Amino acid sequence: MTDLIDCTAELQSTHPEYLLDNSIVILTASQLAILRRFLDGLSDIGDDLNFVIERCVDEDPGYNLCWDNDGRREQDDELTRRIYTLCRELGFI
Repeated sequence: MTDLIDCTAELQSTHPEYLLDNSIVILTASQLAILRRFLDGLSDIGDDLNFVIERCVDEDPGYNLCWDNDGRREQDDELTRRIYTLCRELGFI
């Protein structure tokens, strides 16, 4: 069994622009580092990015990842590619 931690409050403090007030993030410490790196890299998609993580939970087994972006089509396409990579790096797929 992996050591899952509720990372929500920490990410709301460090990356508030990417989380809602009711977002939930429960991951291992190593997964949290991967998610932080992912969030840090989003700024190159555009200043008008409207991306938020609603839920990112390692259910061990399984996972629950919900996100939203009300941005431009090109941003949505790029986010879809990056989310797929993120899911692989987190071990979700």
